[in-house]
Amino acid sequence: MVREEPGDDEDSGWQFYAGDEDDEYTNDVQNIELCRLYSVTGIDPAFTDHLESPVGTRLVRISSDGFEEDKNQPAFMEKWK
Repeated sequence: MVREEPGDDEDSGWQFYAGDEDDEYTNDVQNIELCRLYSVTGIDPAFTDHLESPVGTRLVRISSDGFEEDKNQPAFMEKWK
């Protein structure tokens, strides 16, 4: 997940990725979905601790409930039930 400069007052700047997207995929607007942060934290409460992280933050999942700075390491993956 990455926090970029928000586009307006209603934009948090957060962007979420699976980690295997290429430029062609991410540049296609058909592959983008806007959602409220409340929806994201409802699905994944572990993200709540990072809501106020500054623009430029890049995090990768390291466990089912943890994140750390993204240094191009593999992300932790698990099947959601």
